[in-house]
Amino acid sequence: MVLFSYGRQVNAVDPAATVVAQRDSVLKSCLGTYWTDPEDDECHIRRLRELYRELYAETGGVPVSDAHTDGSYINYPDVDLADAR
Repeated sequence: MVLFSYGRQVNAVDPAATVVAQRDSVLKSCLGTYWTDPEDDECHIRRLRELYRELYAETGGVPVSDAHTDGSYINYPDVDLADAR
């Protein structure tokens, strides 16, 4: 997990002015994993999906826009963000 500081001038922009709606955040997180052997794909992807579900358990396993979070910043290569499952 990587946490990026977010705020200051980024938050000064109107959320409707650009494609990035997250304009009142103080942190942005990125969950990731890396490996070299394709045979390990299933194991690593499963573990990351389980972590994600646990992290967002209170909102059904995914981040949603509410009083605590601005949902997902969709600009990273993540095949799961657009998947309804």
